[in-house]
Amino acid sequence: SAPELKAGASHILVSLKISPDNLETLLRDEGVLSTAGVKVLPLIEFLDEKGTRYAWWAASVEDEKPSSAQEMSKKFFARLANKLKAKNIFALDPTNASFRMSVPASYRAETLRREDQMLLAQYLKADVVMSGRIYVGRQDSGLKLSYDLQMWQAKSGRQVGEATRVEPLSGDAPKVVQATLESSDGKVLEELSVKLAEAVSAGNLNLNVVKLSIDGAMN
Repeated sequence: SAPELKAGASHILVSLKISPDNLETLLRDEGVLSTAGVKVLPLIEFLDEKGTRYAWWAASVEDEKPSSAQEMSKKFFARLANKLKAKNIFALDPTNASFRMSVPASYRAETLRREDQMLLAQYLKADVVMSGRIYVGRQDSGLKLSYDLQMWQAKSGRQVGEATRVEPLSGDAPKVVQATLESSDGKVLEELSVKLAEAVSAGNLNLNVVKLSIDGAMN
């Protein structure tokens, strides 16, 4: 509009159109909208054929001779990272010693309540938590490898997906367990990663919520 003098200052009326795509680009350029991507924190307990339990957040140092449960965890976490990376999702690495040492002493218990898991995830700046157990044990008179995993939002606790699976084992030798783990991990991780990728693409995680205030008249 033509300039108008108000309170000693010149004012004009401006009409503009903003597309959602261009608005998102503008907000990212200004650093208002995060581009870091989704971070997943695995909080999974492992129990091997000898009954040895391993939870990475409770382990401060590496054992000279890692238990079978610890070896199970290392290989599982490596496969988890690769599977999520293929979907542009980042998994925090609990096999890194410095990362484990960053866990506060109050969270170093082998069994953490859901409230503690949520607080630890937020402390480590994770968006999503994968929790649960992977364990070897006797079921129905046979030795089985079992998965009981859940994936949920760190801030709200809202569930994203879950996976349960039981695989028979032909023996309790570590090589047998590792071979079964290797063949089963892919199916379980594919199921969970697909659910997470769908939640991310649909915007259901609400990770990038921006309150935008516009000063002016809008139709």
